[in-house]
Amino acid sequence: MSNDARSEVTKIIVEKAKSDATFKANLLTDAKSTLKDSLNIVIPSNADITVLEETPTHLYLVLPIDFDDVELSEQDEKQISAGAIALGSASNTF
Repeated sequence: MSNDARSEVTKIIVEKAKSDATFKANLLTDAKSTLKDSLNIVIPSNADITVLEETPTHLYLVLPIDFDDVELSEQDEKQISAGAIALGSASNTF
């Protein structure tokens, strides 16, 4: 997923969390199911996702994936080269 696409998806998720308290609570407790059920965003089964909420006294810094350090399986490489996935960039998949 390109940085622009990921930023846009993140913006959508954050805006929904701001406007929907139930979505936000569910997102914090079970992000994968909540994203799939509410926004049709699928996190691959072999990936984890953690949603954290900052506070005025506790901030988070997220270091992005360094693709030079990622080893892909042969199947992942085939899917990427076929355009099926790009580490989740296919349509609504992270």
